Amino acid sequence: MIEVLSASIRRIDLATKRMAYADAGVAAYWLVDPDVPSLTVLELGAGGYAERATVTGDEAWESQTPIPAMISPSRLVD
Repeated sequence: MIEVLSASIRRIDLATKRMAYADAGVAAYWLVDPDVPSLTVLELGAGGYAERATVTGDEAWESQTPIPAMISPSRLVD
């Protein structure tokens, strides 16, 4: 799942939705912040979501799951 943070409901995106996704068993989700730009990768574990990676701007992150991809946050918000 990919969530694009919205200025108007940012608190809901960061807290309420995170708990709902964990309760639903969503194994991983990515948060894209178009204001920075940044990408935060979260994975569900026994204690809730743990941050696996955070990259900003032109930094690249290589995903293996759910699909192989090379992602740079600045490219997501062009």
